[in-house]
Amino acid sequence: MALRFLIDENLSDLLASCAHRRGYEAQYVPHVGLQQSTDAELVRHALLGDWVIVTNDAGDFLRLLDAEEVHPGIVLVITQVPPALQVVLFEAALDFVAGRTDLIDVVVRVDVDEDTKSRFDRNTRLTDEEWAALGRRMVPRVSIAP
Repeated sequence: MALRFLIDENLSDLLASCAHRRGYEAQYVPHVGLQQSTDAELVRHALLGDWVIVTNDAGDFLRLLDAEEVHPGIVLVITQVPPALQVVLFEAALDFVAGRTDLIDVVVRVDVDEDTKSRFDRNTRLTDEEWAALGRRMVPRVSIAP
């Protein structure tokens, strides 16, 4: 069975398009009538449909998934960035999981290198051109969380 991704509404719908381009099935929460659902409701939807959750809301989802005996997996896009950079980070996660048929009980974390992260901290108001330049230099870090 191929991986299926449930993209949380706190991320861009561009991530669902990115997954589709790579041959994955993906749902964007607002596009499937789940907008404003609680995190617990989204976890239930993910469990019933075998959807890997993609979110940047680590705390709530990890707590809810820890309470489950088994879960289909979660991809945590750690950094708050504009949609185009979310795509860069998610593509790195997709590269990381390529060839896998499941992410059962796996937590995949995708973040950026420390140099890029320090630029986010110092530059909360960047122009589109500055974000684009930052994205070209950005080095995504993808790992399996313990």
